[in-house]
Amino acid sequence: MNDNIIPTNISQATEEIVGIWEEEISNGNYDYVPCLRGGRGCGKTYAFEMMAKTMAEKKGLKFIGKCSFPKKGEFGYQIITASTLSAMDMGLPDIEKINITKDREQKIVEFAFSLLLPIGGSGMLFFDEVGQGGDDAQKFITQIIEARYFNGYVFPKEWLVCMATNRTKDRASSRAMISPLEDRISSMYDLEVDHASWINDFAIPNGVHSDILSLVQLMPNLLDTFDATPIGNKSCSPRTVTKWSNLYKLNFIQGLDDNTMRRKCIETVGKIFAEEFMSFRNLIKNAPDHNLILNDPDNAPLIEAHDSDVRYAVTSLLIRLVSKDASHFDNAVKYLSRFEVPEYVVFASKIMVQQNPDLTHTKAYTKIVNDNVL
Repeated sequence: MNDNIIPTNISQATEEIVGIWEEEISNGNYDYVPCLRGGRGCGKTYAFEMMAKTMAEKKGLKFIGKCSFPKKGEFGYQIITASTLSAMDMGLPDIEKINITKDREQKIVEFAFSLLLPIGGSGMLFFDEVGQGGDDAQKFITQIIEARYFNGYVFPKEWLVCMATNRTKDRASSRAMISPLEDRISSMYDLEVDHASWINDFAIPNGVHSDILSLVQLMPNLLDTFDATPIGNKSCSPRTVTKWSNLYKLNFIQGLDDNTMRRKCIETVGKIFAEEFMSFRNLIKNAPDHNLILNDPDNAPLIEAHDSDVRYAVTSLLIRLVSKDASHFDNAVKYLSRFEVPEYVVFASKIMVQQNPDLTHTKAYTKIVNDNVL
């Protein structure tokens, strides 16, 4: 099975898995079982939910999350966490009733199954934390994949199966899968945290704060500090960065003094990210006069190329200002274009257009597209 492990990022894995599923389903085959393996918080769960939504759309069905019993015209999606599967969930003996008659003692064994298991229709079942599941749980999953049947339970024909697990090195109580289960995985994708994939495919569409996006664009290694963080200390992951963004947007957090905000940031994303974030935030506070930039972008003082941190601080500041007043978009883009490095314009434009889709109708956006920058 080790020869079948594919190093990749979330975006590449998603594109490949959806492409294979689409072709397999067109041939009436629902047996392709992918598994995403990666560190905690790297986006495995989110990726499979997005894949489920894509497959629902391709089949012309309505996506219904947390649903094991989809109706006609619906595509169900359900998550079962392997580490919490009980004997009852897996259809092992639940109730033993003993009826005593004159002639014999009769034992009737009844079986029960988790209500999360699908009954019919079309959908996707996602087994999460498979490496944290016990042997019984992994044997149960193996049987579902192999026979689509277990102790009288029949797995619906038009349901896809997918899995995710942590790596044994992630200190997440994960262990190696039992070999029968590992052998039945169609493709194992070994996920690497990729900042560009995270920014473009998750962070921008989900409204992660521009200050955080700009810092990660400037210092990509901050997105995953697990290996650089001593055991026992809080480390950073895409999940915790997203949590910090949600907190950072709150007026309460914005009103904190720097020391208190630094402490809250450390509590959420760990010291390595927090120290860099607070330094970057100070750069934004002390950025060149934005009025000069917005009123006269052609002649406003230009930030030197070697000051990339200041350039990204100004970029984040301009994104903030455009989010409050879209009329600043043209001049903001004009100033960023003077850096003569397309990535600043591309990065900022993607965020600003996500915040306000009407900006796609502006002359500045049309020029960006015509220049093949986007």
